[in-house]
Amino acid sequence: MAPALRLSEISRRAGLSLPTAHRRRSELSGWAALERDTDAVYHVGLRLFELGTLAPRGPVLREAALPFLEDLCQATPENVQLAVREAGHAVDVERLAGRSSAGVRTRLGAHWPLHTTGVGLALRAHAPSRTSTRPPGSPPSRPGPRPIRIGCAKCSQKCAGRERHGFHTLPLLARPDSVSPLAVEDQRPVTAWADGVELRVLAFADGAERTVTVPRTGGLGDAARFHLRATGERLTVTTDSPHSWHVRIGGPDGPLHSRPAGTPEAHLPYPA
Repeated sequence: MAPALRLSEISRRAGLSLPTAHRRRSELSGWAALERDTDAVYHVGLRLFELGTLAPRGPVLREAALPFLEDLCQATPENVQLAVREAGHAVDVERLAGRSSAGVRTRLGAHWPLHTTGVGLALRAHAPSRTSTRPPGSPPSRPGPRPIRIGCAKCSQKCAGRERHGFHTLPLLARPDSVSPLAVEDQRPVTAWADGVELRVLAFADGAERTVTVPRTGGLGDAARFHLRATGERLTVTTDSPHSWHVRIGGPDGPLHSRPAGTPEAHLPYPA
């Protein structure tokens, strides 16, 4: 799906002649199902949005879940996503973005194959075993985003992998130009470490920069802030953290650079 199309693109995608597409466009525009902007590009109209609000698995679910999503986002503070399973896809229903969390491609109403997103893997893992992830006779899933696996090196088909700590985890997937703060201790979840935090840097382009914060335990304020910028073959990290910290370039097996407590800046080789 595309959020905006020209009339020629609508004609080609629908398999209609241009005059027929023009006639259908006029009918849909008259019903407010399509809207034309000043560049002669057509968008979904307000009437379709109004109809979409009647879907029980959309707005009704969002209204019930939003207080819990907001609490979780405030406590972490990371991206929080809500999706429903539709055959072999996860349909995005709601998303709250953390102030310094890794970038994601979530868009309300978007369909992603279950195996390409973290929320899709969670839905797949908890689906009844008798439930097929694809309806019979349907074509293979269309390609999704190309995520980067940065955690949970070994994972079963049901996505209940196990790292060194004593709880179950899912693979951590992120897009390029992301920085993810992870914990280096074994016995606590990866949300509130300041001492010994590990930053995983993923496919930074030349000139890319990100600022990430590490929340205090319980989410009450920030314990440390890190700013990262890639310039040529160098990655510069500046921080106000009073603790030791680490930077890993790439996935779980990428090179690790460690800095002692009180190091405010480091220039690291990049790409490694």
